[in-house]
Amino acid sequence: MEFTKSTTNCNEVFRKIEQDILTGELECGDKLPTERDMAASMSLSRSSVREGLKALEIMGILESRQGGGNYITQHPENTINNTLCIMFALSKGKLDDLLQLRKVLEMEACKYIVRNVPDPAILQLEASMVPPQAHMENGKELSVELLTAYDSNFHMALLDLSDNILYKYLYQTLFVLIQQYFQGMAEVTYEKAEYQKTYEEHLAILTALKKRDEKLLEEMIETHIRIDETYRESLPRHTKMGISI
Repeated sequence: MEFTKSTTNCNEVFRKIEQDILTGELECGDKLPTERDMAASMSLSRSSVREGLKALEIMGILESRQGGGNYITQHPENTINNTLCIMFALSKGKLDDLLQLRKVLEMEACKYIVRNVPDPAILQLEASMVPPQAHMENGKELSVELLTAYDSNFHMALLDLSDNILYKYLYQTLFVLIQQYFQGMAEVTYEKAEYQKTYEEHLAILTALKKRDEKLLEEMIETHIRIDETYRESLPRHTKMGISI
């Protein structure tokens, strides 16, 4: 592959923005100087600066606003999501790889909650849980979409309580990769009419959190994440992400 002067200049723009982010000179939401000012300060042509900024926008690091200039993204999690999803697909990753990472992240998040999060925050999480059966009693139709959202929202709430930004970013990427798995599990649960199973397992995790019992927590998370063979056989063999079940 040949690297032209334009490519080299484009990389120079990238490295400059990268360095300013790493040193804290640029933060989420900050507006960049104009192309003219950047070109003058870096002794580059405006076209080279424009190419570099466009590359950063494609990567999700910058947001270009019509008539408003270029800004550092307010949603850096999208950058890691896209990169890791592509890497995982190219590496022919398997569902069990994701489930193992999920277990590690959730266990570490729960350990943090046990050791640091006050009781009111844990009780608030419990109060937000609505048993699937309650939806039926209130006349609402219980659907696969509802079960999928119910399960994923509970786990995202756990990671939010961990107060660890990397856990959250990794889990968001994990969720993007296994959202079809979540839906597949919900479909099987729906077909088997085991509406309360997920709720009861979530409740068991919360009980362990309230008891501050890390050993019990590990057992409950293992039970919840482990796929029963009857469920595994009902899942599609491959997801749209190319993940082998």
